Amino acid sequence: MLFNKNHLLHTEKPQGFVCKKCNSESTTTIIINSSYYHFLGIPIFPNNKLLRTECKACGTEFSRLHYNGELRLVLERYYKQFKIPLWQYSGLAVLTVVFGLVVLQFRVLLPIKLTKEYAANPQVNDIWEIDIYDSGYYTLAKVTRVGEDSIWIQENDMMGEPQEKIHEIDKVEYWTRAPYPVPRTVFETGLEYGDIDRIKRPGELRLW
Repeated sequence: MLFNKNHLLHTEKPQGFVCKKCNSESTTTIIINSSYYHFLGIPIFPNNKLLRTECKACGTEFSRLHYNGELRLVLERYYKQFKIPLWQYSGLAVLTVVFGLVVLQFRVLLPIKLTKEYAANPQVNDIWEIDIYDSGYYTLAKVTRVGEDSIWIQENDMMGEPQEKIHEIDKVEYWTRAPYPVPRTVFETGLEYGDIDRIKRPGELRLW
């Protein structure tokens, strides 16, 4: 559960400031607060920033929105001058970094790790994502048989797809070509030079 907490940014009693209610001069204090959400005392993100005036003579409080004319302009300058401190964003910054690390793990590091494992032990129905001549456009190839010296693959009918849409061509109607053997040395070279960008194995939990 998140809790809200106030933080004093600035107080000042400007000379010549006239109270809006009792007309007393130089008895009004300008108070600027920022509030933020926290969890166990750790700031997560800011909630609001408020400016109010408090008259010592009559005890009346007003927000800056109750003023007009020159006094309103004076209060607006104060309001803009004092910013919400960056430390109130610290929890949000930490969460952003953690989220970024999680995304890096599951969208970059984990696929690289699994591709290396699958390449060392290819299996029938493995799907290869192939970068066509380093163009940034991809096609798919499916392993249909694994031999001692060769791996038999079936190329997908569709070519030239952006990688983010490559899953859309993994459909039965696009697997019509006859399989053919690929020497393991060619397969290993393709991995080494990045022609085979990624290997996916059906049945694996896919988090990327």
